[in-house]
Amino acid sequence: MKRKKYYVTINGIRWSVNGCAERADELEIDGDVVFGITKFATAEIYVQNENMSEDIIYRTLKHELCHAYLYSYGFIADSMDEEDICNFLEAYGERLVRDAKRIYNNYLKPGRVKANARPALAA
Repeated sequence: MKRKKYYVTINGIRWSVNGCAERADELEIDGDVVFGITKFATAEIYVQNENMSEDIIYRTLKHELCHAYLYSYGFIADSMDEEDICNFLEAYGERLVRDAKRIYNNYLKPGRVKANARPALAA
């Protein structure tokens, strides 16, 4: 059964947010498994939402949303200094947290929606 995705639009870019099972293929980077990942080319966010505390799931979601917000507003994280980061958070921080709370409570919160195991390969 294919699971519905949760969507959030950030500065005109529609991002899909996907909960994943522990060790899902989407969470693997060069052989390492991570808690979350943001894929800019496809506007997708993946967050593990099984076998982790609610706090870690929520923190991971906020972290990945930060990547999506930075990308969507044309910022390159590697080129930002402390003042740039403060300005960015001042401008977009409240909306980012509001989006994170809505996505977490309606979609990623443990017991809310079962995470995908390993999705079937497309034919």
